[in-house]
Order: sequence, then structure tokens, then C-alpha cells
Amino acid sequence: MTKLSPTKICLNCGCLFRPKPYRAERARFCSHKCRASLSLKQHLVIIGWTVDENGCWLWNGTITPEGYGQFGCNGKYYRAHRASWEVFVGPIPEYIDVLHSCDVRNCINQDHLFLGTDADNAADRARKGRSALTHGSLNGNSKLLESEVREIILSQDSGVNLASKFGVSSSLIYLIKLRKVWRHVA
Repeated sequence: MTKLSPTKICLNCGCLFRPKPYRAERARFCSHKCRASLSLKQHLVIIGWTVDENGCWLWNGTITPEGYGQFGCNGKYYRAHRASWEVFVGPIPEYIDVLHSCDVRNCINQDHLFLGTDADNAADRARKGRSALTHGSLNGNSKLLESEVREIILSQDSGVNLASKFGVSSSLIYLIKLRKVWRHVA
């Protein structure tokens, strides 16, 4: 005898349905057709958000590795904050980003969002002191210090020997000597 799944109510049409046993926990819609008929606004509302103490609407759905909310609607993936802007404010012009004034990537509160270009985003980041200085030894991936780079630039030793001495590749030594990398070191 097979075990029957519990009856559920479709979040779109309100019909009772019995999901397949392997989907019983996650099933929210009676059919693919019913799910596909949802609008962008309905998707936002069904997945939902939680309001925090700062007024941010924190996305309850999937979060990307970069920290942004994301969901699929009618065969297309949307960033939740962009969808929120489209639903609650209006269309987003081409080549324009939706930026966060609150700096919370999974916030979808339209009052915390504004439109801008990549340059606006960079200026906002710098104004808030979040621009990382990634030159030289301040870069987390750096294996050399500025003093070691000066020594490499001035050295007459071979690239292979210098690479062995400093624990880097000979191609990096070559790029340093050609001034293709570490150009800020005098």
C-alpha cells in the first residue's frame, strides 16, 4: 500500500491538491501551469520577506552566493531587489542598476533602493568608506611586500632564482620587471 501525501491548498488558485510524496514538503502549487501563471508581484508576496529593526525587508527565498535574493518566474531568474523595484516603483531603464542605500544585499524594501549606474555604485561605496584598497600588499591575495618588489625590480639575478627566493612564479617576476604589475612601487 502506498502512502498518500497530505492534501494541500494551492497558493495561486486555492484548489486542494495532493502532491507527489517526494514533493510533499515543498509543494505549493497544484500544477506547473498554475505556478507559471503567477505574476512577478505574486511571486514576491508568496515567497515573502521579514522586516528587521532597520526597516529592511529581508528576502525569505533563495540567496545567491553574493548575498542577493533571487527567484524564478516564468522561466526567467530575477534578483529580488530588482523585481521589488519593478513591482512597487516601476520599470528599470536599460543599463541601470538597482542600488541599496541600506547596504543590505537581500533587502527588497523599495524605500531602501535607488537607481544608478556602475559609477554611481562605486561613488556610493567610496562615500561610505567601503572601497577596498587592493593595491600591493593590502590585497589579500598578495604574496609579496612592496620592499620585496623593490628588491626584485633592482636585482640583476635571474627570474627563476628570484621566484625561488620569494616563493612566487617566474612569470610574476617577469611581469614585475616589465612594470606590468606592481606599477605603484617606485
